[in-house]
Amino acid sequence: MSYTLYNIKFLSKNSGRYIRPEKKALFSILKPGNYVQLMLRTTNNKPGFIGIEKVWVVIDRFEKSQYFGRLITIPQVIKDLKMGDIIPFVYDYVLGARPGAAMTNRLDMGNSDMRCLVSEQILSLGQPIGAGIREMPTLYKDSGWRFFHDENEIAQFPKDMHSVPIKSLNFTREDLDIPLGSIMNFSNQTIKADITKLWMPRSSRA
Repeated sequence: MSYTLYNIKFLSKNSGRYIRPEKKALFSILKPGNYVQLMLRTTNNKPGFIGIEKVWVVIDRFEKSQYFGRLITIPQVIKDLKMGDIIPFVYDYVLGARPGAAMTNRLDMGNSDMRCLVSEQILSLGQPIGAGIREMPTLYKDSGWRFFHDENEIAQFPKDMHSVPIKSLNFTREDLDIPLGSIMNFSNQTIKADITKLWMPRSSRA
């Protein structure tokens, strides 16, 4: 294991930065199908380097006095973690939680203002979309979708990603209205998104 979990219960008692939900309210959310935020710390990086990563998981089950959550965040610091990995945790390590029903309503793909992140490779070079991942949203009106030309780009996320209206892509609502944590491979049915017109080269001036 290349990470440890922060004890948020301990941190919340000693730092005003981490304010947890009221205990009774939090336990009412800690059920399969709901979402939990955890804070991880790397254990195998360079001496003196502390890598911290906040991730979201969807609770899969409760077993033998601990919860098991499936990772629905693209790892940026702990690279040997991957979407779909199962992370065991207990109450003391929960940073935050959200009901599944509330997130489903928020992420209704019928909202025409929803946005997604698209790689520069697709936007600047007009390359087709080859892979798509739907993670826990991090931006305002974010659908959670991240689109890449190929899976190699995922390791560099979020470098060279750009926010665009999801209606700019030629997907149907049914194509994209799927659960957080979904990973789609479009290699056998390449979908060309007509969004190159949104691309504006970066200025060479500082």
